[in-house]
Amino acid sequence: MGSKIMRFCAYIRPTLVKTDPATMVAATQALGHAARVGGTLMADFVEREISTALEWLETDHNEHRRHTAVLMLKELAANAPTLFNAHVPEFLRKMWGALRDPKLAIREAAVEALSACLQLISRRDDSPQRQKSYDGIFSEVRQGLPSRPNHWYTEGPCQGPCPRSIAKKLTPPPSPAG
Repeated sequence: MGSKIMRFCAYIRPTLVKTDPATMVAATQALGHAARVGGTLMADFVEREISTALEWLETDHNEHRRHTAVLMLKELAANAPTLFNAHVPEFLRKMWGALRDPKLAIREAAVEALSACLQLISRRDDSPQRQKSYDGIFSEVRQGLPSRPNHWYTEGPCQGPCPRSIAKKLTPPPSPAG
């Protein structure tokens, strides 16, 4: 069965960097499923895919590769958590570029990958590594927020119809008649 799964992965692998997002999603889901059912037979393959995806996140300017990388990391974090666990610190260092990518699809996929990683981290026992991961994420999030708060962050949810309350805040006060 192991050789059949490896052959299947070899057939799927070339579709990972296609320009069609639906194809990339389906291919990464199939490889994630293969990683789960292949178990220890797939360890070398999973390690290689994680390393490649992390490399693509850091160095590649090809948007299809970055998109594939975050899709693959999401699937491997969800389907091969034991193997992915060793790569969590590196993942957390390299993921922020994808979360700030100009392409919406890459940002959305990066959010899903981060979510899968956070689920993996939350299942750890209360280890210092877990707290260190949370502290690093918190620090990165704070760096990404504006340096000075404005009313969008401090006033809470809209009261009443949001468009009117927003318009009221943006409308300058009437000038004195004179």
